[in-house]
Amino acid sequence: ATRSDRARRHERDAALHGEGDARGAPRTRSRRVVRVARAPASRRRRDAPRIHLISTLPSPRCRPRPRSSNNRRASPSSRFPSVPDAPRFDPRARVHPMQEDWSDADVFEKNFYLEHPDVSSRDAAAVASHRAKHAIAVSGRDPPSPITTFEEASFPDYVLSELRAAGFPTPTPIQSQAWPTVLSGRDVVAVAETGSGKTLSFLLPAVVHVNAQPYLEPGDGPIALVLAPTRELAKQVHADFQHIGHAFKLTAICVYGGAPYGDQQRLLRAGCDIVIGTPGRMKDHLERKTLSFDKLRFRVLDEADEMLNMGFVEDIEMILNHAKDNEKLQTLLFSATLPKWVADISRRFLQPDHVTVDLVGDEKQKASAAVTHMLLNCQWSERTELVCDLIRAKVPGDGRVIVFCDTKRDCGELQEALQKELEKGAKALHGDVNQAQREVVLAGFRANKFQTLVATDVA
Repeated sequence: ATRSDRARRHERDAALHGEGDARGAPRTRSRRVVRVARAPASRRRRDAPRIHLISTLPSPRCRPRPRSSNNRRASPSSRFPSVPDAPRFDPRARVHPMQEDWSDADVFEKNFYLEHPDVSSRDAAAVASHRAKHAIAVSGRDPPSPITTFEEASFPDYVLSELRAAGFPTPTPIQSQAWPTVLSGRDVVAVAETGSGKTLSFLLPAVVHVNAQPYLEPGDGPIALVLAPTRELAKQVHADFQHIGHAFKLTAICVYGGAPYGDQQRLLRAGCDIVIGTPGRMKDHLERKTLSFDKLRFRVLDEADEMLNMGFVEDIEMILNHAKDNEKLQTLLFSATLPKWVADISRRFLQPDHVTVDLVGDEKQKASAAVTHMLLNCQWSERTELVCDLIRAKVPGDGRVIVFCDTKRDCGELQEALQKELEKGAKALHGDVNQAQREVVLAGFRANKFQTLVATDVA
């Protein structure tokens, strides 16, 4: 072989084994993920290596950067002048003072709530009045009093700044009771209508909780777990977490069916703070041993009643049973209704002193107060014309519409009719649409490339 051939082989071997290049560059400490493929036999020389390098990808960094001094928790006396300084765990410090690593698993902090003086000063009558005004029913041993402003929630400054930037005026009813309860370390069953702000009710406490745990090493399992019934909901929760969690460089992975296993496995091996996903794909990763719950401390079941309706009962119970020690876990269960299975799950997997926050009551399913409902009777053959007339009359020029259908067949037929009748067109989304096309349709709908999305409720 010529000198240039030997040099090229040296460079390939160096890239594969992390030993520097042919010019003697020092070995780097960053781990490399290498993809290799066998060269075609017809093009392989006798002395050529049997594999050739396609690409090297730097491994995702697991440890976030050290926290800046600007993000450190203010003392209670500086935030609330009437509260004296007291030694307590700092939810804005990344590592527990007594727990520098995971070697002492018995040292586990779940209570990050510092009650605001305004909350402490409210008497029982004021608390009862707030709950009655918003139809909040609370059961459980000594539940915390509800809050009325974001500042009363004892959130870190970076969370408060995100809430202010989003333009939210005050906490929603479910948030006003759920935030102090979850931040206090209690297990929670929350029953509230769709669109009531349930996602932020568990997402913001999860950020505080995860940020308070020790660093993870590559290959460690997640600290927090969120289960959602559909891939779209899982991806939405993941996007919200990325938006809130970026301040402390927290890592989040979204796993769901229809996406390649390989990419998800590579990210899970690198280590992550939180995993968000659907029950089916989460179960697959547990069975393949690509997902570990050894460091799991915080888990959420979002839309638990929908998981029951979609047939995920066995998957959910397998995932919940996979955790080693329920005593060291904080579990939250959010649902729009409270069927028997959801109540049974709460008894089996939540702590006996868990708190139930119910905004639905005896109603089978409470509709959102922010939604206006209209019932129009028509013949089946007139439905397409009626839907077109409603869209033209009720939706402004730049508005968008979602039309729900019972079956995939109805969805496809209505979409074809609306595509012909409406100027801005319509697209369909149902169970027969593959994942790649789902991404295209949803991205186009968000970008206002078409006006009407026709979908089944399961899709």
